[in-house]
Amino acid sequence: MILRMAWGRRIILGNWKMNAPNNGHHLADLKQFCALLDANAHEAGPDALTLGIAPPACLIGACVTAFGGSAFVVGAQDVSARRNGAHTGDVSAELVCAGGARFTIVGHSERRRDHGETAELIAAKIDRALEAGLDVVVCVGETAQARMRGETESFIFNQVTALASALAGPALAQRKIAFAYEPVWAIGSGRTPSGPEISAAHRAIRAALASALSHAFVAAPVIYGGSVSAANAGALLANPDMDGLLVGGASLLPTEFAEIIRAGALVWRF
Repeated sequence: MILRMAWGRRIILGNWKMNAPNNGHHLADLKQFCALLDANAHEAGPDALTLGIAPPACLIGACVTAFGGSAFVVGAQDVSARRNGAHTGDVSAELVCAGGARFTIVGHSERRRDHGETAELIAAKIDRALEAGLDVVVCVGETAQARMRGETESFIFNQVTALASALAGPALAQRKIAFAYEPVWAIGSGRTPSGPEISAAHRAIRAALASALSHAFVAAPVIYGGSVSAANAGALLANPDMDGLLVGGASLLPTEFAEIIRAGALVWRF
């Protein structure tokens, strides 16, 4: 069965990458993690705020079980550009959806860097994910070199417009697609852009959507990721151009991730 969802007005997601909390792969560990988080999540209404976790693919089913009945949805970190077939190691959007995933991340800079993912491939992944009924988080962000050259906005504009073919359907208007601005140089570095820099990047994403699709999709959710922590979450979320966060390493620490969620509830006055 295809699970229908749409992004809430605000979004906080955790990307576990190739990790699990405390390196735990047991359901009991995940249930304890969920219980610690969920105690802090019910202040926000489900329509107003989407809370989610993207674990490694092998843990999606266990996380769906552990987080069942909680305020959290479970997603995938990536899906294949292909529907099915002889593609060893690939996991299709339909399969992760059947496993209980409600969304997927695509185009993360680590996928672009480590696996040579192109705009064409990422566009195909968006298509497959939407076909399967998954919501999508599309990651974009400039390299350190582009930032040093003062090309952040043009770099992001080009990344988004290169995906126009996959964004042209009704999914944007239906809030099935969100964008994550993740500057490559900030991920895992402990450094974050300034508020005005983040605002400029988020405006570049929305300008690219309006330009490429001839529609003012200014309401498409745009979130930020890159060295997010409990210490800086409040300041980041106070930015009026910010619709939420994609949290990396801090999402593996339930106490810290709970603090980030509380910061969102405080700033957004849920």
